[in-house]
Amino acid sequence: MTTVPRSPSERNRIYTSFQDQWIPTPKSHAVEDILSSSIVAPTGQISAAGRASLTVLEAAPECGATSMVRRAVESSRGTALYIDIHGPCTPPVMATLILHALADPCAHRHDAMMCLTHRRILTRLNDQQISSVVFDHFERGLDVTTGGLQLDAAGWFAALLTAVRRPVVLVGGPGLAARLCNDPGAVIRSDHTLRLTPLTWPGDKHEVHYILEEFEAKLSELLTEPTHLTAATLPKRLYEASQGSIGRLARLLRCALRIAIHRDGGPDRITESDLADAFDSLDPTAPNPFIGDDLVVAA
Repeated sequence: MTTVPRSPSERNRIYTSFQDQWIPTPKSHAVEDILSSSIVAPTGQISAAGRASLTVLEAAPECGATSMVRRAVESSRGTALYIDIHGPCTPPVMATLILHALADPCAHRHDAMMCLTHRRILTRLNDQQISSVVFDHFERGLDVTTGGLQLDAAGWFAALLTAVRRPVVLVGGPGLAARLCNDPGAVIRSDHTLRLTPLTWPGDKHEVHYILEEFEAKLSELLTEPTHLTAATLPKRLYEASQGSIGRLARLLRCALRIAIHRDGGPDRITESDLADAFDSLDPTAPNPFIGDDLVVAA
């Protein structure tokens, strides 16, 4: 079947629809279930240490942690507060981020006394009936020299955990829980530490096939011809290209889809040539796993 030329708006619709797709593997479902229970937990969940229950999610790069967290936050229907950390945090910066997420009018005021107290934060959390607080990319807030929070920020954050009396989730890279536990400013211990790691081959071969089938199903809704991502040696090559990371895999397929929908003529699906070109555009110095005689994409 020959590709029918698409309008720019139609191309954008197809690409955007696929871009918004995130598919958890069965391996990550257990992590997602525990994470969701922490985020959508009843207000006032207290740990044995007498402070807010603290869950730390350690995720390897591009393993879908942010997508997983946002899904859980969305399912809370406004009772979970999501805060994205962008850089090293001092107490005023951290307080401002929280108040900004709460749409507090004082969030943009540089009032040190306001920033250093927990009272206004607690008031706003109560007013909006927030049941849990999520800090994403928490490692960005750590001091690059010590590996922990800045000295004053560590103590401030430890006090915040005692004061908020709500479940708190910290999302960051591998080793985050240990770095917080060894922080010289204040020891911050997690009650639950979850880990999200890349898939392996052949150990997680069935996981790779599962996620490729899910992507196939999504692509079949957008294109007129099926893209058989599980055919022949393609699953292993897609694994090699993504290094077992769902984020890298999704990025590769998005790039290949963009190539396919902008092509004039030819099959209306992602072809082996599209995958090869997409890989080269994303990682031009690495050996291309999609170049080979035994590659078969469509039956």
